[in-house]
Amino acid sequence: MIRIDAAALGAGKTALLVDDNAAVRGLTRLFLRRLGFAVLEATSGAEAEAVAGTQRGEIDLVVTDMVMPDGGGRFVADRMADLCPAAKVLFVSGYSDDLGVGAGEADDRNHFLAKPFTPDAFADKVRVVLNS
Repeated sequence: MIRIDAAALGAGKTALLVDDNAAVRGLTRLFLRRLGFAVLEATSGAEAEAVAGTQRGEIDLVVTDMVMPDGGGRFVADRMADLCPAAKVLFVSGYSDDLGVGAGEADDRNHFLAKPFTPDAFADKVRVVLNS
């Protein structure tokens, strides 16, 4: 269960969740909503680009899987840099060294969290991402 003090973390903020796996997307959506985020969803990089294009830069956080059949996490991050330049990106993946994205390549805008993750680990990482 996500700690109560984390419930206001996403208040007034919008997250774009990008994952081609419906079960993972559903659980992550639940985590984001419990953190107070309004959640937009996409099942691919191309769909994420289309959704972000309608938001006029109003996306605060992008949570994206690294490996998807139609534009993976790097594609999503590159497009968000153009469409929503203020958005922070959290890459999630079941592969710990997925495409070289990890602690060594994290920066103030891009972060990584390995799947599977607990609600508290997710909340803690989102807090770090938003405060970076």
